[in-house]
Amino acid sequence: MRFINDLHFQFSELVADENLKPYAYLLSKRLSEGNVCIDLDIEDLDGEYKSWSEKIKKIIPAFSEVNISESTNMLSVDPKDKKPFIVFNDKFYSYRYFNYETRIINKIKEFIVNEKDEISQRQHELKKYSEEILKLQDINLDITDWQLTGCLNSYLNNFSIITGGPGTGKTTTIAKLLMLFYTIDPSLKVAIAAPTGKAAIRMLESLKNNPLSGQEPLKSKVEELEVSTIHRLLGVRNNSHYFKKNENNPLDFDVVLVDEASMIAVPLFAKLLDAIDSLKRVVLLGDKNQLASVEAGSVFGDLCNASLLKNSDSLNVFNSERISFINSFLNVNNQIVDNGYSDDNLLNNHITELILNRRTDEGSKIIEALSVAIIQEKVEDVKELLIGTSNSLKVDNDYNKELFEKFIAGYEAYIKEPDIKKAIEKLNDIRVLCAVREGKHGIYAINKRIEIYLQQKNLLRINAENYESRPILVTKNNKELNLSNGDVGIVRKGSKGNMMAYFIHKTGEILEIQPEFIGSYETVFAMTIHKSQGSEFKDVLIVLPENKENRLLTKELLYTAITRAKKRVTIQGTEEIIVQTVQNRVHRISGIIDRINN
Repeated sequence: MRFINDLHFQFSELVADENLKPYAYLLSKRLSEGNVCIDLDIEDLDGEYKSWSEKIKKIIPAFSEVNISESTNMLSVDPKDKKPFIVFNDKFYSYRYFNYETRIINKIKEFIVNEKDEISQRQHELKKYSEEILKLQDINLDITDWQLTGCLNSYLNNFSIITGGPGTGKTTTIAKLLMLFYTIDPSLKVAIAAPTGKAAIRMLESLKNNPLSGQEPLKSKVEELEVSTIHRLLGVRNNSHYFKKNENNPLDFDVVLVDEASMIAVPLFAKLLDAIDSLKRVVLLGDKNQLASVEAGSVFGDLCNASLLKNSDSLNVFNSERISFINSFLNVNNQIVDNGYSDDNLLNNHITELILNRRTDEGSKIIEALSVAIIQEKVEDVKELLIGTSNSLKVDNDYNKELFEKFIAGYEAYIKEPDIKKAIEKLNDIRVLCAVREGKHGIYAINKRIEIYLQQKNLLRINAENYESRPILVTKNNKELNLSNGDVGIVRKGSKGNMMAYFIHKTGEILEIQPEFIGSYETVFAMTIHKSQGSEFKDVLIVLPENKENRLLTKELLYTAITRAKKRVTIQGTEEIIVQTVQNRVHRISGIIDRINN
């Protein structure tokens, strides 16, 4: 194999057929960017080839010089004909990712076909408990009660999606749904999972703190709930990308609830659905506008977008029969209005979007207004909000040192807190979020800058790698230590005088671990926006790079960062950078929307 320091070139070198080499190179490149395939209809192949290095072009032929129709040994156009690559619906895939996509779509179809035999019985069960269901309704609303609608819909269906932004009540909806399930069948076996340990723990904490968890039957069930990462739920095999739970050995649960589903990449999404019996129920929850997974694909967002009616931005699409049934449980003011159901869409009747932000404080309202303007790409609205006088939103065009230091001075609270649990909670009240890792506005430089400032203020004494009160973020699962990727803890001197790392376990107990045993972890005064998904903080400082051409700067990234804040958000970045970011969107290429709709 010829060596060029280019991962995509190394991949193309594995392809013997010269006609496929440029396509293999481009596919590897697109996969690394989060796409599942190449869209041959829209891809400018000649323009793309011109952008490649001269070294690559001397070895790999141009697209205009090859003919993939002659590549019969390695390329298929028939899904039943398994070859390394396939062209399907004018999209060029590796067969592996085409297979993942196919499994996802086919399994969703299985869920939906199998639920049809259960709908009548489930409707009967719901009617039997109509008085208990009425207690779950929000009687103070004068608009559709989408929370209860999502619960009823998820009870009826084998496959359901509930999506909504921060503050719309996804946790309350889960609590209501669990109340519904356990009221009708107390013996039901339910699992709750999330892509990261942090997201799973936060879901459990939020659920325990929800008022409904103090009421029966949920009160006696909440401690028994299985809450874990998706990897742990499926059962990791050492040194293998296969799981113990699969289509031949499915999960032993009646209901699987999956939170933060927008973070799930295509391979894990396929394996998760494989492991759930299509006669059981699965409910996917998440924010369709958030950043997609770090790996290839944006399955959750694609599924939501596949259900959109033409000339509409509403995901709440139900047929007349479903509307009539759900409305029978709702007050007149809270009922669903018929919105033009389309029979030809597989996912209609299966997606509920929570629309109303339940947070009423000024900070939440400002954050919601800004996040909506960003997602809808309303640049003038964004500009107007940025120049406002609200204490909940500040914008620093000059990367002001004093403003930065005033924010990070907030870390003093956790450093001076002697109680370990309270210290970790105070640490998680504020966070600096960065778009990038490298550069002066990346997490490495920002973390170092914060350390220096806190040391100058005599709050830290950085005399070793693991100094007193060092905040750390676990970056790799460690099953033996009960640590998950995304867990945040602090280093403090232990009872024997040596430095120990402390974390809050999902049970609420404190874990004490020698830092050397953890494996992969890093300082977390600042963290990437990607890593912050699944977390919320009272105060957030967002530091954007000054290079507006940075491809990471998209409206989804900025939306995700802003919606991590519950009370206040400060943005360090020029108006030009922010506006450019709002106008850039993540567009991940896959075949899910076309294949679902056709």
